[in-house]
Amino acid sequence: MVTEQLPARFVLKVEDHSKVTADLVKFCGVNQREQPSAEFVEAMKRIAEIVGHLTPDSPGVDVEVPIRVAYGPGQGDKIVEGYHEQLLKGLTGVARAEKAIRREWERYLQTEGSKEVARGSIRCTFALEPMIADVQVVQTIAQTAGTLERLLFNNVWFSLLSVRAKCAKGDQSASLIAFRQMMIAVFDGARRDPQLSNTKYRSLSGSVKPLQLGSLVLHNDLALDPLETVALFSAAVLNQTTQKLSVWVDLMSHDQPKTNFWWKWLAYGCFSKRARTHSALQSLDLGHVGSISVADVETFLAIVDSEYPEELLFDCPRGSVEGREAKLKDGAMVQFLLHTFGDDGSSEWVNVIVPGFGRCRVRRTDLVLKPIRNASNKRPVLTSLTLRLHAAAISNGLPRFLAAIGSSLQYLTIENPGETVDPNLILRCCPNLRELTLNRGLMDVQFKFDSGVPSQAFSTLRLDWENVAGLATTLSNTSNPLVKCPITANTSSNWFDAAWRL
Repeated sequence: MVTEQLPARFVLKVEDHSKVTADLVKFCGVNQREQPSAEFVEAMKRIAEIVGHLTPDSPGVDVEVPIRVAYGPGQGDKIVEGYHEQLLKGLTGVARAEKAIRREWERYLQTEGSKEVARGSIRCTFALEPMIADVQVVQTIAQTAGTLERLLFNNVWFSLLSVRAKCAKGDQSASLIAFRQMMIAVFDGARRDPQLSNTKYRSLSGSVKPLQLGSLVLHNDLALDPLETVALFSAAVLNQTTQKLSVWVDLMSHDQPKTNFWWKWLAYGCFSKRARTHSALQSLDLGHVGSISVADVETFLAIVDSEYPEELLFDCPRGSVEGREAKLKDGAMVQFLLHTFGDDGSSEWVNVIVPGFGRCRVRRTDLVLKPIRNASNKRPVLTSLTLRLHAAAISNGLPRFLAAIGSSLQYLTIENPGETVDPNLILRCCPNLRELTLNRGLMDVQFKFDSGVPSQAFSTLRLDWENVAGLATTLSNTSNPLVKCPITANTSSNWFDAAWRL
């Protein structure tokens, strides 16, 4: 067993949504440099004394402390009329504060320059990193979609964004339009320049290059209906906003047609030929999975293995013309990156798949076809997968699923793996793993393979989750090659930690 050392994390929890802009500017703006409080100055003196090696003649030390704003519902908040609007207004306020803080520091450095720190003292500067935002309590998706569309278009960055992704009851037509609008916004096909953002990561290594949404969590308290599923994954296939996606499934095995449909569209949005060409996704977390049956996986693999997944999705005959990327001509009401399929090369109307909408038909004369891309120009495939299975889930298709997609995985987490999967089988399906985490209840068991999975690790290791003493004995049995790998056993982490796993 090994112990894990947790790094210090500095999070500013914002709960008063009405004062968020002014409070943030005061906390992270130049006020901390120009007008520090007496308490702050005294605290810096005490820290300098504790450090020990600073003397009155020592050069001053300039410390930059990365801060992430954690914005969301406050503890004890009462959901009264107007609360959701105020919550989203406060989110916009955080973005305004980020912009004001950046401008303040730019003006300060232009006029004052980079002043040296007084000898023998410590100067601390709080520097904003992309925020953590949880607004999934907002039930009206139209409000959320409009706010997020504006923020993302204006290059506001998030280390984690958690939103409700489910149409509200009532006006389904208007709600579906807003749902599509939100999917198009959070899975934008345009990659934005981090240099133009008002915040930047300071606590990451230079080799890590996160996108506009460090992690995206789509929460739905009920299963997505077919139109919502199509909207989500037809947009996700072009995703250039996030490398880490978490989606709640909430479908149980008793409704096999719906689970087959969901796995088919998941395959298209995250694993298909087109996703491998266009999507930036590298980490996928599937929650509340009620079914990964043999039938589900067969449907999934049909799309993954297909050279023409769009035809298969819509049961459309193969066209005589190769499917191509296209855009609508200038003057069209929308400017999406489309993909043609099932095209006979001559008919007036052409089948296209539109992000957020799925299958549509457009006039051939309205299309600007792009050259066929080189098939070898593919983006990185999925390297991290988390499967959170329901305790009563049907999972007899899991071994075949892992065998199909496991070769690229470096990090794998399975919650409630059931009796059909053990570490031995997983490692055979996923030979390039660096970390394997298995979870049941409140216990995580993590195996680390720093130099790859050794061949002798393919041995029988049964984990008895119902017997804590027996589990401890199994993990202490050094005769098993798997146990010789570094192992960490701890309690399950929560969603908040995901914002720091970039």
